[in-house]
Amino acid sequence: MINLYTDEHYKILMLHNLLKENGIISFIENQIMSTLAPWIVNSGGYMNSTLKVNESDFEKSKKIIDVYNNNNL
Repeated sequence: MINLYTDEHYKILMLHNLLKENGIISFIENQIMSTLAPWIVNSGGYMNSTLKVNESDFEKSKKIIDVYNNNNL
């Protein structure tokens, strides 16, 4: 699996669900620690979760997230 997106945990959860709705399996790195002690994962506790996908799904996932981000500015 490769890193697709790093951000706040709540946003990573939304993106994880969005990918799941589109048939893409993803994994959230630091899911538990980012909610219990985010300052341990990353100094300051900011952008503490990473969304990972299979390499074969990377381009499709990136397009889905780009569309989501552009529509939610």
